[in-house]
Amino acid sequence: LKQVLARKGAMTPARAKKLLIPCLEALGEGHELGIIHKDMKPANLFLTDPGTDDERLRLLDYGVARLQDESRAMTMGNQVVGTVAYLAPEYLVQQRVSPQLDVYQSGLILAEMLMGERVVVEDDVLSAANRHRFAQLEVSAPLLEGPLAPVLAKALARDPDARYDDCDAFAAALKLVDVEGIGVIAPGTPRALLTSVNPPPEDTADLDGDRVEGAVREALEPTTPLAE
Repeated sequence: LKQVLARKGAMTPARAKKLLIPCLEALGEGHELGIIHKDMKPANLFLTDPGTDDERLRLLDYGVARLQDESRAMTMGNQVVGTVAYLAPEYLVQQRVSPQLDVYQSGLILAEMLMGERVVVEDDVLSAANRHRFAQLEVSAPLLEGPLAPVLAKALARDPDARYDDCDAFAAALKLVDVEGIGVIAPGTPRALLTSVNPPPEDTADLDGDRVEGAVREALEPTTPLAE
């Protein structure tokens, strides 16, 4: 999906909705078993049969997945692992792992599918981390004015308890949104902050640069371009 978005740009909301809902439901099955993916990003979603009625997104790479029961961690505990452009604020600060982490990351993916570019564009680890921490997420302005706005706002809430309980709930909400007739967002469309639904934390202390730089390991992503 990462390469498709880089080459083709934004998708229609109808296509993005059709592709993402089954992935959310798959994540929801994991949540029922107490398994959190923890590294949702377009590079871990593979598009099969693209451009046909049978196209699907395949959810891959549970390599950093974690059981919600902290005593049965599937990866190293007390360590921030993942791709910083998609890490939720509570995970960056407290290493809190819950279904709401997958909800947040999936919300970022939905916005990226609709915009054709990442929500958090900074490559610098600390700058990207503070985008999440201080609720400085920017999305294309039309997304804040259309029917998808409430769903995105809830999925990307800074407070995990304000998000959907799990990805099944996210999928159920997305199914109810009528996106037919909504066009593709044009490249270069101005962005707007989600501050109205994502208030910054009362504690405005910055993340410690040394701690974040040392703790966050950005997952390797494929760089080989798609075949023509």
